[in-house]
Amino acid sequence: MKKLLGILVLGLLFISIDLINPTTVKATIFHLIERKINNTLDYFEKRKKCQEEADRADTVYLGKERYKDCMKE
Repeated sequence: MKKLLGILVLGLLFISIDLINPTTVKATIFHLIERKINNTLDYFEKRKKCQEEADRADTVYLGKERYKDCMKE
């Protein structure tokens, strides 16, 4: 019963937030989605750059170390 009441209260809270300022909530959601997509693209670009740097290493071990160091930056 407490869980049901908690769900009902949270549902009403989110509905009231949406009704008070619907554009801000929607804009925030779209902003978060856009930022997530940009972070994903940045990750793949960084991964490609680090892999190219690791491929230039003399040994496999040094390549792995360079890759790890590059991804930490």
